[in-house]
Amino acid sequence: PVGIPISKCERTLSYLPEALRVLSKIHLNEVYHGDPRVQNILLFQNEIRFCDFRHFGGFAGIDNSAKAAMDIEILLSSFKVKITDEVRGKIEQYAAGKSDKTIKELIAAVTDKHQ
Repeated sequence: PVGIPISKCERTLSYLPEALRVLSKIHLNEVYHGDPRVQNILLFQNEIRFCDFRHFGGFAGIDNSAKAAMDIEILLSSFKVKITDEVRGKIEQYAAGKSDKTIKELIAAVTDKHQ
């Protein structure tokens, strides 16, 4: 992979909204990362890129909404975001109906807590 790990960038937390948007676009293609931690996000030409995708083969019984929720929780935890009941509710809404609206609501819930 080409790029700078965002974990080595200043103000890493400032990349969270864009990382959530990019991960959401990946999910819209029915692709799930499996390990979207800060260490697996690169910055290349001012764009967020995910690397080191994991195979969910060991999770054959898990549906795509659960995979999406797991990806989001892993991402938020790696950014050291506390997952409150409100944020968990937004994650569940996003996972149930992945859309621009639900990801924007999740981003708002997360960024309101960390400004």
